[in-house]
Amino acid sequence: MGNAVRQIIRELHGRIGPEPEPLKCGRVSDPAFVYRGNPAQGEHDQLGYRNRAILDRPDVLIIGDSQVYCPGVSCDQSWPAVFADLSGCDAYMSAVCGWGVLQSMLAFEELLPLSPRQVFVFVYPGNDIFETLRDCRLSSSASARALMEDVGGLPPIDLRSFSKRNEEVARLISIGFTRAQALASCSAQGMTDVCRATLEGRTYFLKEGMRFTVSDLEHPAIQGAFVLVERCLKRMAKLANSARIKLTVFGMPTLEYLMFLQGGGAKVQYPEKLGRLGRNEKSVFKRLRSVCARNGIVYRDVGPVLSNQLVRGIYPSDSDDGHLNALGCELVGKLVNSDASFERMSEAVIGRKGRRPRTPSDSVGRIYPLW
Repeated sequence: MGNAVRQIIRELHGRIGPEPEPLKCGRVSDPAFVYRGNPAQGEHDQLGYRNRAILDRPDVLIIGDSQVYCPGVSCDQSWPAVFADLSGCDAYMSAVCGWGVLQSMLAFEELLPLSPRQVFVFVYPGNDIFETLRDCRLSSSASARALMEDVGGLPPIDLRSFSKRNEEVARLISIGFTRAQALASCSAQGMTDVCRATLEGRTYFLKEGMRFTVSDLEHPAIQGAFVLVERCLKRMAKLANSARIKLTVFGMPTLEYLMFLQGGGAKVQYPEKLGRLGRNEKSVFKRLRSVCARNGIVYRDVGPVLSNQLVRGIYPSDSDDGHLNALGCELVGKLVNSDASFERMSEAVIGRKGRRPRTPSDSVGRIYPLW
């Protein structure tokens, strides 16, 4: 273990203590990050990330939330594992369910001493914008306080309808309904955030109201939150330039947006509501692309490929789960690896390390998503 790794661990223990109290979803409280993975949980490394060991000088650092760690599939089926197997590179995963762009920036700062060659940051409009504002208010880090310096007095985000929907689903499950049956019942009642959609014989339940609320660019709080997102990305760009690291931001679409892109090919319970969400998310991606361009960040949009492949069933059906299944993870892993600039880097890694890309069995124990 190198000195840089030891210093990162010391700083973390100084914030959370040697034996932090476990929280739900394998997390612990972290005053700076708000929460992070629990270092004491099996398969987590000493920083609370799901890697066998902390890698010095990884080829790629991948940062994000649940869209990175892929909770619906096994470790070997996750898209980061697919990407690692195809590229033959050492990848270090730093992602926690519920993180926003603030935590991506803080993780970049924390792990910069590991000297990664490239950094991939995934941004998910489905909740990242809202969570960035929420967690900037909660974080004790100096970086968060600096971001919030002139952003304050914003009105609250109203998520009561989503809470009501969750309560009704939980109530129905408690009296014997399966989750799919509970969602179908809520859809039949006309509840917000249980928008039934059918595509190629598969049924999905969309969270159209909540997704719009937490990314509505017309809402003053979301406008302020997007300012924070831009400041986070600008800070990461500055760090990457100083360390001569290539930074790539990937825009990860919601299932709701992908369903919107299907147009008349999908049968949707509330097409007007979904249309409003779809147009808004399209604007979010446009602004995200502009922010990256202004700050010299490479930007990749995952949406077009996923939209074209949605008919194959790349998300769980009869569900409201917006995380990719194994087929979807395979698709994204291939997509990330197919980036031309990364192909050139992969060749450089092979030449530098004298090895070819690993087979899936080779990567076991080396490349893990976070959960």
